[in-house]
Amino acid sequence: MADVTCVILVSNDTLFNGHIEDEILRRVRMGDLHVHVMTPTTSVRSSWTISEGAEEVIATARIREDIRRLRELGATADGEVVRGHLIEAVQLAVAEHGASEVLLSSLAPGISRMIGMDLPHRLERALTVPVIMVEATDRAHA
Repeated sequence: MADVTCVILVSNDTLFNGHIEDEILRRVRMGDLHVHVMTPTTSVRSSWTISEGAEEVIATARIREDIRRLRELGATADGEVVRGHLIEAVQLAVAEHGASEVLLSSLAPGISRMIGMDLPHRLERALTVPVIMVEATDRAHA
């Protein structure tokens, strides 16, 4: 049986705005790829008041759609909603899945909450695998 490369993909609502597909396709072309998508519930907050239960429902629906799209690109995929501390959840997922890298799908600096809370650098310090930031491009917002 061929080895499967596993990638942890941390995303809020930016995953399939167009910028991550090239990264996934490049990895699929190199061999079998499994993607574990992680979406924090806090990413679905907006200027509207949203209950914690509604955040969970929205994040779960988004992950289901992300998994469907990843499978269309040729990867196997699963995912989880992160309800607590994101860095600890990513550390656990890397260990459980034997991930070779972590991809962070984010909006551009100045807009991104992930960048604002220094998540890329905090994850780099907490993990032994590469952390790769994939920012949305103008094409993603077209």
